[in-house]
Amino acid sequence: MFASLSHSSSGPARAWGAGLCLLGFWLAAAWLVDPAGEFPLNDDWSYWQALMALLHQGRLASTGWAGGGIALIVHLLWGGLFTSLFGESFTALRLSVVVMGLLGSGALFMLLRSVGASAGVALLGALTLAANPLFFSQSFTFMTDVTATSLVAMALLALHGGMGRGAWGLVCLGLLLCAAAVLTRQLALVLAVGFLAATWLHPAARALGRWRLTLLTVVLVCGPWLAWEWMLAASGSTPLGQHQLVRRLIPLLLSGDPQRYLDFAGLVAGRLVAAGLGITTFFLLPLLLLGSRPSQAGAHARRGWLIYVAACLAVEGAALAGFIPWPSQVFQRLLASMGFGNVLMNLGIGPLLFKDTYLLGHSALRPLPPMVWDLVGFITAPAMLHLVAALARSLRDRCGQGPAGFIALTALVSGLVYLAGLAVIGFHDRYLMLLILLWIVWLVARPQGPLHRAVPLPRLAAAGALVVLAAVWAVGGTHDFMAIERAAQQARRHAVRDLGVNPCHLDGGFAFNGLHCHHPSFRPRPGLSWWWVQREDYLVALGRLAGYQVVRAYPARRWLAPDTEVYLLKPD
Repeated sequence: MFASLSHSSSGPARAWGAGLCLLGFWLAAAWLVDPAGEFPLNDDWSYWQALMALLHQGRLASTGWAGGGIALIVHLLWGGLFTSLFGESFTALRLSVVVMGLLGSGALFMLLRSVGASAGVALLGALTLAANPLFFSQSFTFMTDVTATSLVAMALLALHGGMGRGAWGLVCLGLLLCAAAVLTRQLALVLAVGFLAATWLHPAARALGRWRLTLLTVVLVCGPWLAWEWMLAASGSTPLGQHQLVRRLIPLLLSGDPQRYLDFAGLVAGRLVAAGLGITTFFLLPLLLLGSRPSQAGAHARRGWLIYVAACLAVEGAALAGFIPWPSQVFQRLLASMGFGNVLMNLGIGPLLFKDTYLLGHSALRPLPPMVWDLVGFITAPAMLHLVAALARSLRDRCGQGPAGFIALTALVSGLVYLAGLAVIGFHDRYLMLLILLWIVWLVARPQGPLHRAVPLPRLAAAGALVVLAAVWAVGGTHDFMAIERAAQQARRHAVRDLGVNPCHLDGGFAFNGLHCHHPSFRPRPGLSWWWVQREDYLVALGRLAGYQVVRAYPARRWLAPDTEVYLLKPD
């Protein structure tokens, strides 16, 4: 089964087989999860409103509910194409992102093949992205993250082809795809930064001319972005300067308070190491396993591993005896203090934005034992050190010679700039999917990667098993998330259609009230959810609450957790 993952080149038949495996994964997963359902998820209600304003009124509405600032236009046009084909519905918009996720992971597969990876390694790399719970779950929403990440994958494919063949047309296509990604999420601008860095640092750019490549990048990427920002400002919409993160960050930087600077520096460092490198390393474990070299230290290395394992067992024993807290719980509290989270919820997928779960802190999932997450952390910690060492080696060697080295350096620098930017401005876990894509490309294409030597079969089996476990988490968790949202939609429909409740007098969750009741001048009422609830005549919740009577319960069938119910409640 894992023989196709060897480093040797594979024929066209094997490449077609691997491509069909990737396609089969998407078709089977889409059938299992089922994107159908006329309800918004997370922030995509605001993108729906922006699309409707564009299609029916020809105007550029606010591009974000919290102050705006998301470029979004390419994402809207892509979704508009699917609504023109299948009708205006959230189902059609979700389908557009599922297709974009398929195209993005397919582009990654083709890119890894083009840098010299075997069909099996390319498939493993593509599935490391596609089966990632962050990327996969967001493919079943109309959020912008998957669209931007997939466009970056396509841009990298075109840029690699252009630099390898000296084809200016492909280089221009890659830069235009980069611009399209920027006009979906401005943070995709890091690809242009990485491309410029590789242009001036890597010898492969000499043949095409560094100044010409720089000029093309400025014109084809920065030009459309700046023009779009100007259009947003001129039309009274929301350019990047109005985003809440920008408006929060500038006063902090201008405060002149040394203590605030020190606190902020500590926060940035925590985000950089724990949330950024730590979580990213966890999701890159399959490829880190393939690319790691057996240690040359022999007995010293074995002794070091024995000491590390003994220390881990000692920590677990102390936690089990109650002398110290569980390391995973300390880590989770650290992440929560930095505002990190959103999609991943223990072994489930979220966010479950209901009053009882999100605001009152009632858990909708039975958590795994802390020992399980401690084990994950003990495995990830040395892998993170290996990742950092590989980063240092790749920067020192400029990722090697040739087009593969050029695109590896582009992806590496883009990822570093992106991670640094996230550490400064703050981020949700789903923002890491772009970093995961960039560093998949770097890990496979770098000279020390899995292309350049045979990989032992046990390591191949372990890497494949990790991808399978990620796929189970991604597909099962997304299925359970959609099941809960469908049950919640039944409760909301009963309240609005059958009981005649005003949507703004029903706390149906963040996305529902955002879609129906959002207003910029709204001020939250004491005791009510902040998401535009004017009056709480009824409440949709995932559990019973004191002070409320149950009107009706709606079952939600789950795979990764026991079945549950969504309740329509009425205050006593």
